[in-house]
Amino acid sequence: MGSIDIVAVGDSCGKTALLHAMRQTDFKIGNELEFINIPPTVFESYQVNFKSHGVYIRVNLHDTAGQENYDRLRPLAYQHSIDVVFLVFAVISPDSIKNIEAKWIPEINYHLKNVPRILVGTRSESRDDERILAHLKKMKQMPVMQKDIDVICKRHSLEYFETSAETGYGIEACLNAAKVQKIVQATEEYAN
Repeated sequence: MGSIDIVAVGDSCGKTALLHAMRQTDFKIGNELEFINIPPTVFESYQVNFKSHGVYIRVNLHDTAGQENYDRLRPLAYQHSIDVVFLVFAVISPDSIKNIEAKWIPEINYHLKNVPRILVGTRSESRDDERILAHLKKMKQMPVMQKDIDVICKRHSLEYFETSAETGYGIEACLNAAKVQKIVQATEEYAN
């Protein structure tokens, strides 16, 4: 069985829920109470065996704190042999996607320069939630638009997956993409 190490970075935007969903066999968080009661993370690692195309892979998921007061502690998570970075933002938080370029890409460039990255949007089930849309409207904001996501992906050569830990949408595809990134990286290293 091969293994892959993935670290998730980003603001407080649903990273922990995303990684909890990746640990479930149906790729979603069971009930709403469980979803609401996920505690914030400083640094956690989870291990899950993931079957893809009949092959089992051990996936080591490393969750990090996005808060500024953990900026000096978070790089400890980068000391693992990380294979793929998930740059995570919430599709209902324009600030979280701005920070992908302003904070998270520079941090990853510094600590994990040649590690493949995947842009992951969380909370896709909330895009059409009337309460959330009303709240955003009061703040003169709106959910992150696909064209803005496309610009970031093009600028930084990123693959993008939109996900929902609540419904399981996009979770398995995101994990499969990480597996492919690891294979491509290993093939390139072998060729050199």
